[in-house]
Amino acid sequence: WGPQPAYAYEAIREKLEARAEPVVWRPESLPDLNPNDWPNQDPESELTAFYGDVGIGQTSLDLPYPHRLSWD
Repeated sequence: WGPQPAYAYEAIREKLEARAEPVVWRPESLPDLNPNDWPNQDPESELTAFYGDVGIGQTSLDLPYPHRLSWD
C-alpha cells in the first residue's frame, strides 16, 4: 500500500460519499511564489548564474554511512 493506491482509495471514497468527482490537483495551477528567490530551472543560465559552472567549486565527500536513492 503506497501513495498511488492510497490516492485511488481516497478518490473513489470521495466520489461515492460526496457523489462528486474528486478535486484535481495540478501544480501548474499553484501561484508562482518564490520568497527565497531560488533560480528557475529554465533557462539553464539562471542555474549557472546562481550555483556557478558545473565542475567548479565542487568536491567529493566520504560519508560515515552508505547513502542510497529511494523513491516510488
